[in-house]
Amino acid sequence: MKEAIAARYATVYGVELDPETEVAVVPGTTTAIVELALVLAERGDAILIPDPGYPDYSSGVALAGATEVRVVLDPDADFAPDLAFAPRKNVAALFLNYPANPCAATAPDGVFEEAIAYAERTGAAIVHDFAYADLVFDGAEPKSFLATEGAKDVGVEMFSMSKSYGMAGWRLGFVLGNAEIVARLELLADHNRVGIY
Repeated sequence: MKEAIAARYATVYGVELDPETEVAVVPGTTTAIVELALVLAERGDAILIPDPGYPDYSSGVALAGATEVRVVLDPDADFAPDLAFAPRKNVAALFLNYPANPCAATAPDGVFEEAIAYAERTGAAIVHDFAYADLVFDGAEPKSFLATEGAKDVGVEMFSMSKSYGMAGWRLGFVLGNAEIVARLELLADHNRVGIY
């Protein structure tokens, strides 16, 4: 299964992944949102989430005992987050979501590069929610965060089978990218989900 998703990423998005160290299988990306918050944040750390954004981001922050910081998506900037005023200390993660739920915006030019620069300045991890990866229209092409130079150094991307393949309810997804974050997620899964896969 890991080999198949790595092959798909190479073919569709031009991203090379090591299936052994850079791919984690998860029971849906909603579960991964919470688990990523748990493995990335210590109590009191900040987790930045897009506003507007998917409501379950807040659930992950709360369950991790972290502090939620909302980063406004500017409609006049193609729904890019304004990171100029984002906190720079004790930030565990920045969540991004393109194509965006609920805005339906695709990733604006430069948004991933700016997020990587922010991560390098602050030590935050980047988590890109790519659940709607293949639902783009009018000639647009989906942009994987992981195709951006330096992305795997600072973050991961979540891919869901439910949207692209109409498999809602099957609860199957993947977290891909940074090997350390993938290893943390798999360690947590080893202690919580015995016998699922």
